[in-house]
Amino acid sequence: MVSEELFPDSQGPCRANLHNWGLARSPSCDCGLRQTMNHIVDTCPLTKFEVVLNLLHEADDDTVTWLELKISLWQVERCCQRLLSTKLGRAC
Repeated sequence: MVSEELFPDSQGPCRANLHNWGLARSPSCDCGLRQTMNHIVDTCPLTKFEVVLNLLHEADDDTVTWLELKISLWQVERCCQRLLSTKLGRAC
């Protein structure tokens, strides 16, 4: 599975994790199923790797810039979560 290579510990910005961390209202994906990292990359009809890979080949410069910003924001959010969990004595 692609998701195991990209996210071996299943941690990432999926709604199931965000819901567990109190950062999302629901763990559900836009397709209606529980959104885990495995679901996003391997099984979701809206986002699975093959679908997104094909769309990336058609991405314009604005889309690439948006993706880079989204990734940067996720990295900042993850860093803040780690700092918060350290202060609260909990693991992310």
